[in-house]
Amino acid sequence: TRPIYFIPTTTLRHSTGAADIAIWLRRIDQILAPRQDRKGIAHTVSYKRAKQILESSRFAPHMQVHTSENGGAKLAVEKFKMSRPPAVLLSPPVTTGHDFVGALAEYNIVTKIPFPDSRDPVLAARQVFDAEYGMYITMQVLVQSAGRSTRSETDFSECFVIDDNFAWLISKYKHLAPKWFLDAVIRTQTIPPAPPRLWKERG
Repeated sequence: TRPIYFIPTTTLRHSTGAADIAIWLRRIDQILAPRQDRKGIAHTVSYKRAKQILESSRFAPHMQVHTSENGGAKLAVEKFKMSRPPAVLLSPPVTTGHDFVGALAEYNIVTKIPFPDSRDPVLAARQVFDAEYGMYITMQVLVQSAGRSTRSETDFSECFVIDDNFAWLISKYKHLAPKWFLDAVIRTQTIPPAPPRLWKERG
């Protein structure tokens, strides 16, 4: 199971002001605070957002973010999987291609809806023939993000979405999302308490 908690926080865009960014950053720490006994992933979409989180969070000592200078995604993921709680992986590209079963990650934070770059000429060309192509890609990446830490029917993790663009996306493009995803969404104004841990650390 994978409850997907939508917690209205702020609408994240290029023009989002400093006050709203501060609210967004504070929300991330509010989610992390009661989950220091476990490991999780924060999907940042961009390295810029990952840097903002790393520079402001009081949990920064427990965060791992990869860049081209420190070995890239593969090394960061391997290091994260080997680490003990508390640990948070900040990463734009781990929405697909990586599995975090059981105690490897017990929560995901979708810090920003993963809209594709509208300046991409390939995207623009495809949208000439399918106006919803960009939103289809967005929904696919979002669903993959939610599923990184729940890999089977017996697995469990929480997912938190804190970008208010989510409400618009689900309202207008819910036909692009699988039923299980829509059924799992819970809108809440407060952060749910951390559930009891189900997994033990390996080794």
